[in-house]
Amino acid sequence: MVDLGQIQAAYYMVAATGVLVAALYYIVNLRETTKNRRITFTNSVMQQLQTEEGVRREYDCYVMQWTDFEDFKRKYDSRVDPVSYSKRTSLWSTYNSLGYLYKSGLVDLDTIANVGGELVVWDWLKFKPVIEGYRKGDLGPNAYNSFEYLAEAVIRVKERSEPDARARMDMVDKTHRVAQ
Repeated sequence: MVDLGQIQAAYYMVAATGVLVAALYYIVNLRETTKNRRITFTNSVMQQLQTEEGVRREYDCYVMQWTDFEDFKRKYDSRVDPVSYSKRTSLWSTYNSLGYLYKSGLVDLDTIANVGGELVVWDWLKFKPVIEGYRKGDLGPNAYNSFEYLAEAVIRVKERSEPDARARMDMVDKTHRVAQ
């Protein structure tokens, strides 16, 4: 015969198992929800870059050509060309914000890398010498450091499936940076 103590012990084990299963389900569900929210948020941020205005801004920055930092300043500095300055700063700030959100864990790197990630890298590689020049003067040493962080992270993601990704992206950039 089964005594009351054994029935209570079995009941407690079933109840504890139920609580454990519910807790595990909650944790898995919470992780999936968080992941889906990050991807949705990332997509909404990336879509800003893919609007007609975003593409036009990207193109206007893409066609800029210069030989060195001083040449860049003579052609495109804010005191010389406020329109180019506003487009460039808007683009850099968008990528810098996206980089900060990535550092904070709020956006999904794989989504960024696969939905326009090459543009982030190309823009970083193209404007890196300019940003470094401004870091030495007007902007300070940490200007656009999240943009740089994001570009380097995207390159690492790309290199996992394409080992020569950095060299390929750098080559594409070099053909469009320097004035012919």
